Amino acid sequence: MPKDSAQLNCRTCSQRFAATRRPDGGWHIAFDKEPPSSTCRSHRGSARCRWEVVKYRRKLWEQVARVFDGRPAAFLTMVPPRRLVAYDQVADINLENEKRAMRRMLRKVLPKATVLVGVFDISLADDTTGDGRLRYWVPHFYVVVAGMAAPALKKACHKLYKATEEVQEPHQVKDSPTPKNALYYSLKHIDDVDADAIFKRVKGSGNRGSRPRRLKAEERKLLEGFVRENPLGTYI
Repeated sequence: MPKDSAQLNCRTCSQRFAATRRPDGGWHIAFDKEPPSSTCRSHRGSARCRWEVVKYRRKLWEQVARVFDGRPAAFLTMVPPRRLVAYDQVADINLENEKRAMRRMLRKVLPKATVLVGVFDISLADDTTGDGRLRYWVPHFYVVVAGMAAPALKKACHKLYKATEEVQEPHQVKDSPTPKNALYYSLKHIDDVDADAIFKRVKGSGNRGSRPRRLKAEERKLLEGFVRENPLGTYI
């Protein structure tokens, strides 16, 4: 059973905060002390500061809430298979190019009047199924679409990308009964970025399995290079 509350630390400044699950499934975050800490004051608008992420989530929802009011919504995850990034080149990602590519793909499959909010995210793949270890970054987008239910969006996006060995589920669609929670989930603090550990299965169906893990210190340091150059406002 998932926990309904947790006491956590920001890894950037060690400031403690409490996360409590709300009845609608979202999370309420409260800080033990008035944020931001002296350390995080130098990270205004950055995904390195937990308080800045919380503040920007609220600001984003205030800007778009009326678009979703009383309308169905669906949640699309887009993982472009051809835009994987070498392990040591994450700081060189051009976020504007990523967003242009995302918009170009969606224009091909969605009606012109579609209203949506897309948020950039990234994760690390740590593949040990071959002879050695291969790590690479996986840019992706979370897209909350207003006025469309999941079946209609799934039908429109069924040819969005072709699956590859590295990206076996390049797009996923589900209903979004609470678009606010979907947007809050999409915009992440750097400590919320996971690595996907991919391994060979000994038993069971299929020959590959995976499990999430936290980024190691070396991996997080590489990702910080990207985060420093890209404020939260550029993720949208």
